[in-house]
Amino acid sequence: MEIERKFKLDRLPDNLGKGVRIMQGYLITGKNEVRLRMKGKHYLITYKGAGMLSRREVEIGIPKWLFKLMWPLTRGRKVEKIRYFRTLPNGLELEFDEYLCSLKGLFTVEVEFPDENSANKFLLPDDIKGEDVTDNIKYKNQYLAVHGIVK
Repeated sequence: MEIERKFKLDRLPDNLGKGVRIMQGYLITGKNEVRLRMKGKHYLITYKGAGMLSRREVEIGIPKWLFKLMWPLTRGRKVEKIRYFRTLPNGLELEFDEYLCSLKGLFTVEVEFPDENSANKFLLPDDIKGEDVTDNIKYKNQYLAVHGIVK
């Protein structure tokens, strides 16, 4: 089970360090999704179930050749971004995304939680200003991959 909140940022915080490039494309879209992802030198296929704050997630590593074989099937349903990480003193990890290509100028931060209670109590650190878009489907990566940024 994935329990995650997402915030839209005006800009990325300073001093995030080196990020990792992510390319992801969607094989199946809708309430349930199946995506391919290249994260640095790792290749993954992921199933995500329906939901906003909490949803089922199954992620499996796949060989590069399989990723390359299936990648063309995601045409018109892709997202590219650079992801940066920051660990908070309480152990939670912030994942900052700087979107590229047609989504250039969009910045978000996601935080995964051990339970919904922790997620509901969470506040961003003072040095990060963001709008909670957890329940806004227009900021889900699947939606962005298919429709782009909708203002």
